Amino acid sequence: MSTEQQGQDKGLRSFLKNAWHYAIYYGVLAGFLVVVIIFISERLDSLDRLGIKVGLDYLTGVTVALIFLISEQLIDSEQIREQSTAIKSVVEQIREQSTALESVIGNANPRLYALSDAINAFDTTLDSIPPPGEVIIEHLGLNQTQAWLHIEAMLRKHQHLTGIDYKMLILTDDKTKIPSADDEVKAWALLVPHMLQTIKKEVNDIIDQSGHPNKMRFEVRKYCDIPVIHGVRMVSPRPLCYMAFCRWEGKDSQKYGWGEPQYHKIVGRPPSGNISPDMLKIYHGFFQHLWKNSDPGFILPLPAEPQEAKG
Repeated sequence: MSTEQQGQDKGLRSFLKNAWHYAIYYGVLAGFLVVVIIFISERLDSLDRLGIKVGLDYLTGVTVALIFLISEQLIDSEQIREQSTAIKSVVEQIREQSTALESVIGNANPRLYALSDAINAFDTTLDSIPPPGEVIIEHLGLNQTQAWLHIEAMLRKHQHLTGIDYKMLILTDDKTKIPSADDEVKAWALLVPHMLQTIKKEVNDIIDQSGHPNKMRFEVRKYCDIPVIHGVRMVSPRPLCYMAFCRWEGKDSQKYGWGEPQYHKIVGRPPSGNISPDMLKIYHGFFQHLWKNSDPGFILPLPAEPQEAKG
């Protein structure tokens, strides 16, 4: 064990010993306070019969005095403030190590996933985020005929989250803008207008039913490139990404497929030196490039219309 680790272990043992000491000490004081209050309150009638007038004001005064005594000791204790700082430091270290461990374990699994696996993972992650839950999601999709069925149910479920920023890229609905695409991809594009209407209606419903006008900012843009990768990425607060590659497949590799069920999983912010951070860079690069060079779709909720000046 290194000298630094030995020092950390010694500091932790000292902290636990002091924490136990103060827990006993102030626990005894609090117990004594409760006993005194009960003792006096039960004997008010007896004191009154003896001619000693002890009213509620007296009981209140004793209680306040005891509380003041304890609070003064708490405020004046520099050691307790130091131990509080130590607790925060230990908690932060545990949180950092837990996040790093989750990333290592999650990215060490070489298996591939189905779309339903990816959505289930996002669903579980959203469950663990406390409200209001400021969540940023970047979704690089195809025509959304399958993915949106899962995404809609997931967004509708998590009513406790009221700070979602959802950016979605969808394939263009104008096949003339992808002239070099094969017939399969152009067929995907034909379904986009219907899906845009469906997504817009259902996102509006989710926002209305939540009762929170700021529940979600949902923006869709249309990219005009032949799809290469697609997937969903939670940028924050719990980084998670599932991505798949389109590929030529079928007889003589003449059909352009979307790669289901071949999703790759990237958890957290993986360290350099393996495939996961490179995959994440690929996804990030594609999304940012297409987002900046895309056609407008829609933004929800709609911005408020400016009020006409009254004169």
